[in-house]
Amino acid sequence: MEKCKRIVALVISVSLFVTTFGQQQDANTELTNIQSLSIEVGYSKTSNIVFPSKIISIDRGSQSIILQKAKGVENILQIKAAKRKFQETNLTVITADGKFYSFLVDYSDSPAMLNIDLSQQQVKDLTSTLLMRDRNVSVLEKERNEIPKQRSFLKFKRTNQKVSVHLKGIYLGDRSMWFALEVINKSFIEFKPAQIRFFIKDKRRSKRTAIQEQEVSPIYSIQLPIIKKSENKSIATAFIPFTILSSKRLVIAINEEAGSRELILPVKYKTLVRAKPISE
Repeated sequence: MEKCKRIVALVISVSLFVTTFGQQQDANTELTNIQSLSIEVGYSKTSNIVFPSKIISIDRGSQSIILQKAKGVENILQIKAAKRKFQETNLTVITADGKFYSFLVDYSDSPAMLNIDLSQQQVKDLTSTLLMRDRNVSVLEKERNEIPKQRSFLKFKRTNQKVSVHLKGIYLGDRSMWFALEVINKSFIEFKPAQIRFFIKDKRRSKRTAIQEQEVSPIYSIQLPIIKKSENKSIATAFIPFTILSSKRLVIAINEEAGSRELILPVKYKTLVRAKPISE
């Protein structure tokens, strides 16, 4: 009888120890949420992600996206849509330096960023864009509807083979900066834009210095319209408000999908600070 009591007491003691230890472990354990970065991929365009180290593991959430390492290198991942307008999926990548990368992948006919260099600055820019997307989209859509009503105050223009791009104004909304563009086609051949890029580069550079371009990722954009002969179309794109150094300039580039016409519009640093609030 005494022996049975000792066994029962031992069982109770072990149970109490396991319970207490488990509670201590739970109290000391902190779960860290690794935020996913949002990227867009297209069907007719290949997106490239440059990692700071060799890629050792890749996992995709669905077969809606096609993945491959760039030939001859181990740190560049190429991504393309396997079908148009696929449902959002995810992508995880592990590199040789032990870093883990998580992405949310959406479809876009004209991805905002085709080439992503995962330097610290671009990670910061992508994270900021992701946070801005958590806002109520209706706010940005409301601002977008107000842009055509604004008075034009800029007259920057570039023309290439009878197609012109005008920067008509830069407007400030609720934590947003809108660029109002107009594309005019005076040729008999329709102009079908493939993509529009906004990037920052040095105004002057030595011939021995590599070109340094920093992409600026939009927080709101729409599919680019086709501009038929004798037509003009407006394009409004929103960003997190930014400025640039006096030694740099912002470049707006619109490429033709099946042609050689490219519209390049440089914007000086002092033009950005001329931005005006959206008036209702």
